[in-house]
Amino acid sequence: MARTAKNLAQGQLAGSTAAIYTAPASTTVIITGLTLTNSDDSTAYATNLYFVENGGSASDAKLFLNDKSMAAKETVDLATLPILDAGDSIHGDAATADKINYLISGVLVT
Repeated sequence: MARTAKNLAQGQLAGSTAAIYTAPASTTVIITGLTLTNSDDSTAYATNLYFVENGGSASDAKLFLNDKSMAAKETVDLATLPILDAGDSIHGDAATADKINYLISGVLVT
């Protein structure tokens, strides 16, 4: 089994729930880091992250970060992270679009 460490995804959370990373076919992904940063100077935003199995959809039952209030300029490094099988994904949303930045890193096992 080959293991490749890399940055997997980065961007900004949308105002509605959307996939931010999906594990590739024939691959297990060990998420080793997920950092969220509120880029706004003065406002706090509620943030949600979901673990969604292949073929599933985001729902309250799949939340692993629920309405986390992020203060202006706050950065959060998550300690408990999912392991994704092929097709599994992480979805996210924020109270306001384009204010919460994310960076996901991990190890691809093929």
